[in-house]
Amino acid sequence: MPWSSHFIAEALSMGAEKIGWHHRKPQPQSLLSGDWQIGYGMAVGMWHAGRQQANANLTLTPQGDLILRTAMTDIGTGTAMVNVMHELTEFPKHRIKVELGHLDLPLARNQGGSTGLASIVGAVHLLGEDFKKALFDYAQKTNPSLQAKVTETIQIDDQHVVIGQTSILLPTLFKKISFKN
Repeated sequence: MPWSSHFIAEALSMGAEKIGWHHRKPQPQSLLSGDWQIGYGMAVGMWHAGRQQANANLTLTPQGDLILRTAMTDIGTGTAMVNVMHELTEFPKHRIKVELGHLDLPLARNQGGSTGLASIVGAVHLLGEDFKKALFDYAQKTNPSLQAKVTETIQIDDQHVVIGQTSILLPTLFKKISFKN
């Protein structure tokens, strides 16, 4: 279960059950391993992560790579962008490339105080939705039998876009689609 400020009690209960909290010896210093005292403990922390406007763009290459670009420079941002795009679109992670930190890339504001990732994820999410819609729209134009399908049925692997039971080679789509957000 993903942690959330709205479900902290449930997360604590689930964690307690998973580690056998209710079967522990509640008496302090009662569990030993040689000279070591063994115990259970837990903590909950929070850090404010503000959000600011952040932009990114996406390009599909004829080679089948998806390139995400932003001027953001926050540590870990690239890995997180890949993960978000993959989770949203199922596009293979090894085919998602990220370019960060150049002034010519789409503007991303302050990256301090834990705002970077919280800010860029929204832009990447929108790009992922646009990406799926663009694939779907183009696939519908190239294959009229897809008119009744919906974008949620799209699956992507290294070679194909699969919409319902219809499979379309990615290179065919990649040669035609490039968009920015």
